Amino acid sequence: MGGLPFRIPPRLPPEHFRVDFGPGMQLFDNIISHRGTPLTVTPAIICPCVKPSSDGGTGHAIPDCEACSGTGFAYVDSAMVTTNAIVAGVGAQDAHTEEGSYVVGRVNVTFPTSVSPAEGDRLHLYKTIVTMRASRTYKASVGGIRLPFLVEGVRVLTVLDPGTTSLVTLKDSKDYTIDASKSFLTFPKEGIVRTGTVVSGVFWATPYYIIDGMSSAFRGQNSRYFSRVGKDEWVKLPQSATAVRADIFRGRFEPDVSQRGSADAGEGS
Repeated sequence: MGGLPFRIPPRLPPEHFRVDFGPGMQLFDNIISHRGTPLTVTPAIICPCVKPSSDGGTGHAIPDCEACSGTGFAYVDSAMVTTNAIVAGVGAQDAHTEEGSYVVGRVNVTFPTSVSPAEGDRLHLYKTIVTMRASRTYKASVGGIRLPFLVEGVRVLTVLDPGTTSLVTLKDSKDYTIDASKSFLTFPKEGIVRTGTVVSGVFWATPYYIIDGMSSAFRGQNSRYFSRVGKDEWVKLPQSATAVRADIFRGRFEPDVSQRGSADAGEGS
């Protein structure tokens, strides 16, 4: 048959285009250590309250479970890891739910090689102070408003004047008090804030995130740099993940008591 001659290209030697990052691998961790953001990584587990239907359970979480707040996922604080990580691509937007509105967002995180994160793990940027907007309807029956983030302080807190609908700035210790350890706002019985009042403010907070995807869960390469016999060995490289604000995972941070329940026991109590 006619046509162009068929040729088989020559085989390239194994070393062709080989790039061994072995000598620079330790530099990756050094950069993360010096330039990274301090945070903690807490592993998530399927809560033991979830009993399979094959064992007589429902396969669902117990709504008032203290460990998981009814989400089916709990966090093992004793296995928490403290480290530095590169946090980039920070985005934020307002989210609206039946309880109220607050700011949510997403980040990209690159961890040092010593950390092996997994989807569902909780991140706490415990040294990073950010501003958080939140609005909630006050229900006097539950005793206050619990905010879905770890509050460090109040920047400003407001309500609308019921007579003029003008903005009224609330005064600390006079119109409200805040228990930062519980992220809980309370209001005096005869104060400006009455049941049904929408309270909106800006707060100082340290953000929590939940890993929702592993963008490079198995990053690594074959390297001879660390081998004693000069053979290729698999070497792990820093892994990266995407994470969303924990605020949007209802119940994963603190029980919500904006609508019902008690201030101490949480929603549904």
